[in-house]
Amino acid sequence: MHVETKLPGLDRAAQAYFNTLPVLLQEQLVQSGAKLTTKAQLENYCKNSLTPAGWQDLQRGQPQG
Repeated sequence: MHVETKLPGLDRAAQAYFNTLPVLLQEQLVQSGAKLTTKAQLENYCKNSLTPAGWQDLQRGQPQG
């Protein structure tokens, strides 16, 4: 069962994108305390947090790990 995590301050598009992220990346975002509000900010955070191959996999919807 998937439990939806809410990240405070996200707009609807950002929350929808956040919900598609792998759980480990969601947890990293929550624990980071980053003040993100838009999908673009989330995408930028993920792009900078992942290796280039990991970012490409995320864009293609491939599992991480």
